[in-house]
This record gives sequence, C-alpha cells and structure tokens, in this order.
Amino acid sequence: MSPGVGQPGLLPEDELAQEPQAPDLLDSVTALHSCQTSEELLDNLAHYLSTAGCSGHAVLLEQAGENHHWALCSSLPDIDARAGVVDLGRFDAYSAVPLLVNRQRLGTVLIDALAPAQADTIGTLLSHFAIALFRHQIDDERQRRHRLDAAKLGSLTQISGVLSELSLDKVLAKLMELAITTVGGEVGCIALADAPDAAVRVVTEWGFGQDMLDALRLTDGQSLVEVVARERLLSISRCAADFEEFEQVELLDALTTMVVVPLATHKGHPGCVLIANATALEDTDIELLRMITELSSSAIDNALLHQDTLDKEALRQQLEIAGNIQQALLPTDAPELEGAVIAGLNLSCDESGGDFFDHLALDEHNVTFVLGDATGHGIGAALIATTLRASLRALTGLTPQPGLDLADRLGELNTLAEEDLPDDKFMTLFFGQYDAASRTLNYASAGHEPPMLLYRAASQACEYLEATGLPLGMFAGMPYDNVEGLAIEAGDIMLVMTDGVTEAEKADGEQFGKERIEAFVRANAALAPRELIRALADHVFEYMDGHPQNDDITLLCLKADG
Repeated sequence: MSPGVGQPGLLPEDELAQEPQAPDLLDSVTALHSCQTSEELLDNLAHYLSTAGCSGHAVLLEQAGENHHWALCSSLPDIDARAGVVDLGRFDAYSAVPLLVNRQRLGTVLIDALAPAQADTIGTLLSHFAIALFRHQIDDERQRRHRLDAAKLGSLTQISGVLSELSLDKVLAKLMELAITTVGGEVGCIALADAPDAAVRVVTEWGFGQDMLDALRLTDGQSLVEVVARERLLSISRCAADFEEFEQVELLDALTTMVVVPLATHKGHPGCVLIANATALEDTDIELLRMITELSSSAIDNALLHQDTLDKEALRQQLEIAGNIQQALLPTDAPELEGAVIAGLNLSCDESGGDFFDHLALDEHNVTFVLGDATGHGIGAALIATTLRASLRALTGLTPQPGLDLADRLGELNTLAEEDLPDDKFMTLFFGQYDAASRTLNYASAGHEPPMLLYRAASQACEYLEATGLPLGMFAGMPYDNVEGLAIEAGDIMLVMTDGVTEAEKADGEQFGKERIEAFVRANAALAPRELIRALADHVFEYMDGHPQNDDITLLCLKADG
C-alpha cells in the first residue's frame, strides 16, 4: 500500500520525538483565505508545510483522469512544474492528500516525509487550501476572460486591416505580422494548399521557410502541418524536449517553443499558421491566436475569390482578343463573280471557335471556297482551325488557278494535321471550286458529314453531297477523291454548314435536324445567299428558344444567278 495521510511509519520511530511543531492552524487557515493571488496562496502553503517538517511537496491539478495531473508547483526532486502532465501513479513513495471541493476532486498534494502527528492538521489545512485555490481559479479565470476580451477588442481593430484587403499577398502578410505579435514569436510562416487535395506549402514566411516546414515530420512519417491543417488540430510545443518527436530534429535546434494553429478556408483550402520561439503561450494567448486565424480565414476566402475573378477576367479578355483576331481572318466581303453569288457566316458559341470558312476569287468566273470544323470548341479548337486554314492557304498558293486538284491538297493538309494534332483531335473540311462560266462545281470533302446540300430550283428537290475521305489528322497517307463537273443550274443553291446547325437543341434535347433545313431552304430559295444564311441562323436560334448554344455555327452558301 502507498503511504498516505495518517499512515504510521512515515518517519523513523526515533525521530518522532523530534517532530517540529506546525504554526497555529487557525492563523494559517486565516492566512490562506486572506491571500490575494494564487502565487501568494502557494507561497503560504509552502511555508506552512516546510515549518511543519515536510521536506518537499507538489500541488497537482487534476486533468484527464484520476492519475493524470498538471504540476502547478513542486519542490520535489523528481517532479518538474514545467514538465506538464504528471502521472500520479508513478509517485507512490509520497503521501497523497486529495484536494476536494464540494466532494469534487480538484487535485492532489504530494508530501514527502509527512509526520503522522501532523497528518490531521495538514489534512484540515489542505481542505481550506482547496477552497481558497478553487476561489482563486474562478477569479483567475474571470480575469483571464477580461484580459482576453480586452485583447480581442484590440485585435479586432487590427484584424479589420486584414479583412479590408483584397490582395491575397497583403492579407497573408498582415495576418503573419499580427500572429507573430500576438504570441511574441520570433519566426513563423503561413502554409496553405492551392486546392483541397493539394499539398500544404509555405505561402508567407517570417524566417521559417519550406525546408524547416518539411522537417516537421513525425516519427510515423506524417507531416505535422498536414495533420494540423487537414484534421484541424492545435499543436503546441512548450519546451525543447517536445521537438524530439520529429524525425529531422537537428534542423530544429534553434527552436524553443512552437504553436501551429489550423487555418480553414470556406473554399476548402487546408492550411495553418505556425509561430516559433513564442514567449506568450498562455491559454489566453492561444485562444486569441485562434480567434485571429478564424476571422482571417474569411479575408483569405475573399482574396482567393477576388484573385479568381481577376484571373477569369484576364482570361476572358485574352479569349476576346483571340476571338477578334480569328474573326478578322474570316472574309468580310464576298468576291464579285459573273453568274454566281457566295456568302459565309460564322457564329461561335464561345469567344473563339473551331469553325472557319474562306473563299478566294480566282478570276471573274472562278472561286475557291472552304469550310472547316475542328473537334470541340473554344480556344483549343480555334488554334486548330486557324493553323489548318493558314496551312491550306500555303498549300494552294496565294493565287490558286482554276482546275486545282482539291483532293491532292487535302492529302497534303492531312499529312500536316496528322503530324501536328493530338490523337484525339481532328478536323472535317469541305473544299470546293466553282466555275460560273461552265456552271460546274468540283469538290473534295475530308469527312464533312453535316448537310452539304444542293437545292435544285427547277424541281425544288434537295440533294446531299457525300464525303470523299476521312477527317484530317486521323491517319497519315489517307487518299481523298475529287467530285468534278457537278452541274449547277440557274437558281440552284449550294449550302454547306457545320453540325452546330443540325445539332442545335431545344430544352427537351430535340435537335434541329436536316428536315427543317430542307424545308427552310425551299421556303426561302428566293433570298440572296447572305440573307438566306442569316435568316437560317435566326431560325435556328428561334427553334432553340433560349437554350444555350453548345457548338459553333458556320454556313457557306453559293447561288447561281437565274
């Protein structure tokens, strides 16, 4: 059995006669209740126990269970008041006197060499000590709260400067300075992940860089800051011995204390604020630091949102510039031909698109024209369309001649496309040449399947032109065929378009389709090419009835004069 209060044999029998006399109990109790501070109370207890012949003692406050205590003060050689939590079961060589207030255990006093004759008196004194200590704890907590409230008010004024910033760099810099000041830190950093699943990295440093952050790896291999950031835990190292839990402890020799506070943003970016060599690590200081980081998370969210808005606006402007350049490359004026009229229209669903058309008059009777559709839409498709348009112009020459072998040019263009385009990218393309003098059409089509429609004015019938090869960029060395000498009579209309027309949808998913195109052309065949394609585009948007355009729309129309 462990020695306890009132147990005999605590002092050798031949020393019992020499037991010192304790001070008057009433005076001592009165003195305890007259103490103004916890420190004064502990000093009075130490004086009484020393006068009563006790060679040492320790006051332990109960923490997380009967045997786990916090050393409030100690004069015992094997208990350090700075050591933190103490396992009471390890010190059964001392007399253990419980501190009870209203039958609730406040803590324990360990006493070395407690004389049996003094046990009852000291037990009574410690009962009053427990009551006085409990009262001082209440007063201390009230004062702590008052100090914290005052500190919060002061910090709120400073945090307002953080919250007013929209620049992420300035928000982080002000938060870093405020956190360092709050706990009297010497070095520190703010670490933040770029995305919810990205690694936490240093974004603002105050003498504590990424190399030192990487050194904070626990013996099980986990990164301390990752654990704090993702599990939203608080980590405090109050003495040099606490740093021995890290694998690369030699890199942390200069650190004496450290606090790591989680920083949780509403955008889901995990992070933390780390302050090292801090001189103010009382509960009040830590609570204030946590309040600062919690409030500052809103400022970080606002700054991230602001930066995201700026980035999107910059991208929108760049895409708008790209779209303007792309539109500038499209023909604006139709060539003047004897016996025929040609016109084109391009309507991208984004700032830039993957469709294009082009035409070039060879002389007063002959015109060459092309319509292409790259996979997808947006800036990637626009780059493909612009590149292949320029390549086709280079392959056909600046001044192509009548009788150009269209299929050969498509084969050469396919070779370039297959070499340059990614495996999942390709382009369909219609390439034609019209001779108004002979009223004949030659064409070659690289996989262009959307309606290539030929309206016959005499019969009001619609014929469909067939593709003569695979899309560009799919396979190298693919052959392409020409269709030559296709007769075009007076009033006939050739209408080529991209699938943005046929696949235009209403809200219920029903597509515009070929039949509506045929019906529209028959009903509006008297219109000139420019008016016809503009009216057809308007008809498509009316059909969509406000449903978003999900692909580029491009039309190319040639009509033989009557």
